[in-house]
Amino acid sequence: MRPGQQCGILSGAETPIRMGAVRNQEALLAQMSEAFEDFPGAQFNFTQPIAAATDELLTGSRAEIAIKLFGPDTEVLAQEASEIAAVVGAVRGAADVQVEQVGGAPQISIEVDRAAIARYGLQVADVLETVQDAIGGADAGQVFDGVRRFDIIARYAEGDRNTPERIARTLIEGPNGERLPLGALARVERIEGPRQVTRENGRRFITIQSNVRDRDIGSFVEEAQAAVQAELDLPPGYLLEWGGSSSCNSRPMPASP
Repeated sequence: MRPGQQCGILSGAETPIRMGAVRNQEALLAQMSEAFEDFPGAQFNFTQPIAAATDELLTGSRAEIAIKLFGPDTEVLAQEASEIAAVVGAVRGAADVQVEQVGGAPQISIEVDRAAIARYGLQVADVLETVQDAIGGADAGQVFDGVRRFDIIARYAEGDRNTPERIARTLIEGPNGERLPLGALARVERIEGPRQVTRENGRRFITIQSNVRDRDIGSFVEEAQAAVQAELDLPPGYLLEWGGSSSCNSRPMPASP
């Protein structure tokens, strides 16, 4: 899978329980969680189809508990969410604690050097329009097939636009007809950008999810809320909302003044 992708696997659990390999479903889930705990590059959440569908309808998460952290800055959200997950994960009964993956999408960044383009009498738009045409494609006409019409898009071949080094060789035409490589006018590099930015009522948020085992959800949520409030001070403008199967306890936790 590519970074940030999700997939679901449906597996029957009757056979190992009937054969006595495990005592019950809770024991089976505990063994599965332990077996996949250190699996590289992936996170796992064990649930049931109907329960997952219900939880996802309530909060957008497939776990029993969804903690939404709202705030304006994506990097701060990710950092604070990791700290919240660590606190919640230490509460008795916590299982499959995960932070929503918001980063990890590979991107190519092109940052124009304004001082460099000024030396050659170029504008930012001159550079970006050429890059857009070379990589994204430019309208080059249409083809007619009876009553149907198809646009023709012209752009560089894939081998000339799939790496920062290749893109940096793109030639930009100067005001006097000279041709300059993009690498001399801009910084071209591969970065990891956000996979997604989720919003609710116009506010950015990130989700921390958890399941609960060997205790009731209500008491777990109360203890987890108390632990988070005691150990963490959220920056101004950031707040928590608890939901999921614990919707009766979904009271917002405001930021510290």
